[in-house]
Amino acid sequence: MIEGSYKDAEGVKELTPEDIDAIMQAPLIDIILTWMKAGGRTGLSISELTEQLSGIRIELEEIKDEEENKYDNLPEAFQNGEKGEQFQEAINALEEAVSSLDDAESTLGGLV
Repeated sequence: MIEGSYKDAEGVKELTPEDIDAIMQAPLIDIILTWMKAGGRTGLSISELTEQLSGIRIELEEIKDEEENKYDNLPEAFQNGEKGEQFQEAINALEEAVSSLDDAESTLGGLV
């Protein structure tokens, strides 16, 4: 399951399913290009950014594979229940994230 937290002025908060949905629905390349246009570059070249995205994509693929393995090892009763549904939602979200990163890599690679 995708989990996490973030810190804001009010302290540390857990990511909600709604937060994760909002992140997953934002086209990644738009976020990156907006960040770059806003001057948030921190000196990274496009090829360096593409390389970092590739590393993140690979890590997410590994996490997705681990989640799929956990799901596959659940008893069938759990796979068909709420626990299995939670795993499937997390796996689907990870697949979407991997796909978005792949698209971003391709788009940025075309700029080099």
